[in-house]
Amino acid sequence: MTTFPFDRPKSQELNQARLAHLDSLGLDLWGKRVLEPGSGIGLLTSFWEERGCDVLSTEGREGNIAENLRRHPWRAGRVLCVDLETPGSHDHLGQFDVVFLYGTLYHVHNPHRVLEDLARVCSGLLLVEVRAHPSDDGQAHRCGDSDGLDQALHQKSCRPARNWVLTQLRLHFRYAYVTVKQPRHPEFPLHWPSGERKVRAVFVASRFPLGMDTLSEKLLTEQEPIELGA
Repeated sequence: MTTFPFDRPKSQELNQARLAHLDSLGLDLWGKRVLEPGSGIGLLTSFWEERGCDVLSTEGREGNIAENLRRHPWRAGRVLCVDLETPGSHDHLGQFDVVFLYGTLYHVHNPHRVLEDLARVCSGLLLVEVRAHPSDDGQAHRCGDSDGLDQALHQKSCRPARNWVLTQLRLHFRYAYVTVKQPRHPEFPLHWPSGERKVRAVFVASRFPLGMDTLSEKLLTEQEPIELGA
């Protein structure tokens, strides 16, 4: 039987921290039409199902899709094989209130084009969680990935700087934010630039203004973790 890296305790801890943080932002995420690119075996999809959302997941590896459907058979017809590196890969799928791009952007080699493509099908919010470069030098920093089930489909990836991500989001959305607080997890630093190698950040892009104290239009150098129980 295939062992899936998504099931490792460290991966499960990361997912719990990600979703607790997303829930703490106070965004209206109920009853939406959601696109989830790079969905892996579907372990984050339940966040949206629990909120009554209509979720369409896409994934580049047939084996991951098969495992998703084996564990979640009710998702039949709601998980499609799509390669994000293909230009216009999601154009035929219609419009979505929310595009949920968690743990995916740094597994592509052309992140600028991926964001452009996904922005075209997003009528509301684009939510991005990414393994970032520890500096804020405005670069995308191309690199390689191993041939793992949770790694880049073509073994070519990137580590974009936070200010690069915000700049790209603002090319396609009128409003783009970094979160004021970070997920409570060691890979989400509280001080930037960071001296750590593995660092992550969360961004929210929107077609409409979000006057929320959980979000900042300014790139923050100091953040706090969310409160326990938030």
